[in-house]
Amino acid sequence: MIWSRIKSYGLVTVITAVIWVFAEAESLRTKQISAEVIFQGDPSGERVIDVPDGQGWRGRVELTVEGSAAGLDRLQSRLNRQAIKLTPGMDGVSGDSGEQAVDLRLALRAHPDLREMGATISKTDPSSVKVRIDQMVPRELRVEVQAPDGELEGVPETRPAKVKVRLPASDAASLGAQATAVVKIDASMLSKLVPGRMETVTGVPVGLPPWIAPGRARLEPPAVDVQLKLRSRTATVTVPSVPVQVRMAAVELGKWDVEIPETDRFIKDVKVTGPSDLVNQVKTGEIKVIATLSLGFEELEKGVTSKEVSFTDFSSQLPLKFEADNRVVRLTVRKRAEPAEGAGPPG
Repeated sequence: MIWSRIKSYGLVTVITAVIWVFAEAESLRTKQISAEVIFQGDPSGERVIDVPDGQGWRGRVELTVEGSAAGLDRLQSRLNRQAIKLTPGMDGVSGDSGEQAVDLRLALRAHPDLREMGATISKTDPSSVKVRIDQMVPRELRVEVQAPDGELEGVPETRPAKVKVRLPASDAASLGAQATAVVKIDASMLSKLVPGRMETVTGVPVGLPPWIAPGRARLEPPAVDVQLKLRSRTATVTVPSVPVQVRMAAVELGKWDVEIPETDRFIKDVKVTGPSDLVNQVKTGEIKVIATLSLGFEELEKGVTSKEVSFTDFSSQLPLKFEADNRVVRLTVRKRAEPAEGAGPPG
């Protein structure tokens, strides 16, 4: 009999404890929970969403939540695992283009990950956040190649020459008629090329104009091949006609007359070889090639009748090599008569 009573009391105690635990779990409570909230474009990729600056948005929302202990624990666990993502077209976030104020309490209460937790969001801080939604639109951009100055010979080409880009309509409106996508050829890429030979650099990433923020546009293709020729370190150009200039000491200028036949006043077909950048300046005329006939005192006294010219420019000696089939100039040297003693200048 006593043993039966003990078993009855024990059973009642267990049942009471279970009821208490269940009631405790289901009793309503209020709790403050911090949540990370991210606004991102819709899954279709046709709309983007941004939070304009100036409103102090940091991506975290303080929630006041009511519910059972079990419901609050479930909600807390979910919010600890990952951020809540709000996209255009969800309940509480309009899919229309333009600016709107999102009521965070309504948007989060309606979120499919939170509404079945057994807890209710009664308040958020901040209460709302202003967002901007934009439609994605297609555009086509010509690809421009940027490379270190003076390293390439000719104009590089890309394959394809144009790329397609999908970007927000507001960004597309800022693209002028001359806007381009850019591929950059750096020194590390050039170091693998053979100078003077047309080669192709494959898979060079394409970049967008700098005012388009990363992640706001999609490129097709995202990389292109670039066909280019690395400038040879040495180059050659032939100058058809180089003028001859006579050079002598200033004290000799008034004592001698030097005459050069008309046929020898220019050196024909002078081949100039040297660093490609300097040879290019010869081509463009930035460096003037001169055939210099230098005459010293002894040569003038002897009345030399021919001499080889040297090649230089007016400003400095340059690391250039000059070749010509004929560098010899014929000349006639005559000493001027000295004025009679006491003779004055002509009246």
